[in-house]
Amino acid sequence: RGAATSASQPSVRTAQGGDGFVGLKVLCKALIAGHQIETCGRRSQHPVAHHALQGAVARHQLLADGELGITFAFNPGRASAEIAAGTLPDSVRTFTFDGGTIGNASFVAIPFNAAHQAGAQVIANLILDPAIQAAAQDPATLGFQTVLNLAALSPEDRARFDALELGVATLPPAALGPALLEPHASWMVRIADDWAKRYGTAP
Repeated sequence: RGAATSASQPSVRTAQGGDGFVGLKVLCKALIAGHQIETCGRRSQHPVAHHALQGAVARHQLLADGELGITFAFNPGRASAEIAAGTLPDSVRTFTFDGGTIGNASFVAIPFNAAHQAGAQVIANLILDPAIQAAAQDPATLGFQTVLNLAALSPEDRARFDALELGVATLPPAALGPALLEPHASWMVRIADDWAKRYGTAP
């Protein structure tokens, strides 16, 4: 889910925590390093992804410096994760528009010709494990929303999520509003071309 963040709200102490998984932050980041490049903080070899990373880092720095009053993120838990990491002030808050925001989910795909399909399936199952999902939703780890249906979980696994402190800037799921469909992929070319014509490109 996309969400905007703003630094206009009063300061509130951030939640801290973690649930004892040794090295989980490293594991989670390694597992999703190819997709969530921005969170993992590494330089991508893909030029578009690299520019997206640079733009996100620059936007959050401008927000932290008070040069911007608002920016956007693709994860409603991102602001709390940045606050927990000390890169954004704890006055930042997340909000969504009344009409809803574009919503999607992250996916794991295994190529049909993968050399180690069984190993890839193990990793895919690991990522979907409720313990891993709950730890990844902790803003002290990544702050990612879970893709699991909480109503279908066992009471023990549901309790992992109920016990989470999502952070001072994270809206509860019920407050995110309706999820809107993403524009068709064909829009991307036109939007990119029009953006470059109107605003130019980064050096």
